[in-house]
Amino acid sequence: MVTVTIDLTPDLEKEFLASSRDVTRDVLEAFALALFRQARINHVELSQMLGLDRLETDVFLQRHGVTEGTLTMDDLELQTEISRRVSARTRTLDHPSSA
Repeated sequence: MVTVTIDLTPDLEKEFLASSRDVTRDVLEAFALALFRQARINHVELSQMLGLDRLETDVFLQRHGVTEGTLTMDDLELQTEISRRVSARTRTLDHPSSA
């Protein structure tokens, strides 16, 4: 386990303490969310980091405007190619050539 210390000015410390029920948890959630958005951790790791189950993690992500599974153009092209290969293989199995 790693412990991180953040030095805040007295004014910021006062503001954060006044606006948060649990500053430590807020910082952990912000850090975990940033790692997830950067694709440095996956959904399971995010759940573990925050001590949440899958559904709670999904709610957490929704609350923060994160749509998991948003595909890039590269992702779509890869999925298309995989689908083509599977489809071609299925057709071959369904209709083997009679050589």
